[in-house]
Amino acid sequence: MDLIKQNILNIIKNSTRITSIIQTIGLISSENLMLTGGSLRNVIWNFQHYYREEYELEDCDIIFYNTSNLSKVYEETIKNKLEYLNPDINWSVKNQARMHIRNGHNPYKGIYDALTAFPETCSAVAIDKNWNIISPYGLDDLINLIVKPTPFCIENEIEVYHRRIKKKNWLDKWADLEVKRNTAHNSYYNGFGQLA
Repeated sequence: MDLIKQNILNIIKNSTRITSIIQTIGLISSENLMLTGGSLRNVIWNFQHYYREEYELEDCDIIFYNTSNLSKVYEETIKNKLEYLNPDINWSVKNQARMHIRNGHNPYKGIYDALTAFPETCSAVAIDKNWNIISPYGLDDLINLIVKPTPFCIENEIEVYHRRIKKKNWLDKWADLEVKRNTAHNSYYNGFGQLA
């Protein structure tokens, strides 16, 4: 195991919130649920900024991939089970086998493929109940506090990335982030949502 992955695992395994989430998704045997999104990313950013681990943690994004049941009702059923098992977490559950419709993409072939279509490389990370990490763009950007668009986003919908940067105001919350405009240029965003 490489050093960056080990560092990531050390941080999240020492997070009581992440450990609680991983233990809870492990109790659902019907699907291979995975944690992704801000709950995972922000714990790393908080650790790197010496913040308390709960800072800026709102909902908990759980993903899975099941082509045989694409109904929202099925997602809600899983969400309800998670809420029953762990009511302290604000659960959000999405089947990536249907999310391409909402996102206007071609169908995803699995979790890995769905993660490649995330807007930022640092967010395109997921972890399962056995602490296995899937990260199509690696973990360097996440641990090094770099926010940049994924190749998929640059090629297909860079405006989605720019809207997220302005909406999320990440630089106002985590000052050590390096938020890049895109990977083709060295320009980056400052704390005012403007290019520097």
